[in-house]
Amino acid sequence: MCSSDLYQEASGVKPDEQYPKDQIIKIDAKLKEIEDAAAAQAELDKKYNDLISKADGEFSSEKLEEAKSTYQEASGVKPDEQYPKDQIIKIDAKLKELADVEATKQEKEERFNNLVAEAETAFNSNDLTTAKDKYTEALSIKPDDQSIKEKIRSEEHTSE
Repeated sequence: MCSSDLYQEASGVKPDEQYPKDQIIKIDAKLKEIEDAAAAQAELDKKYNDLISKADGEFSSEKLEEAKSTYQEASGVKPDEQYPKDQIIKIDAKLKELADVEATKQEKEERFNNLVAEAETAFNSNDLTTAKDKYTEALSIKPDDQSIKEKIRSEEHTSE
């Protein structure tokens, strides 16, 4: 038997007494408050779990920027949860790694283009040895570049 039931019983014994009725109202209000808080927490949990599921899917699909944004949103819903924060750290590390790879790729491309330009300048100046050396060095950066292979062959025929 709960408190509310006892106050109901007391109110039945003394129907004109206001105190039990006031206590029943307080108990009902408190129970409603607890139910509302539980419902709000359940809604918050669902929103958080939905965001985490979405972010995990984006992460596994390599949609890193979208995943990061979704993890940030989930972290805003439940700031005390560590998981989205850890995932954001992983994403930031992966994004940095990808940026470093891209920078290295661009540096190689720039070095390759510079070597080709130097080789062409040397070729146009009839410095065939330097031209061949520069083309060979460029080929070490892009070993499958057919145009450079052709230029080296062409230079070998020209120098003969």
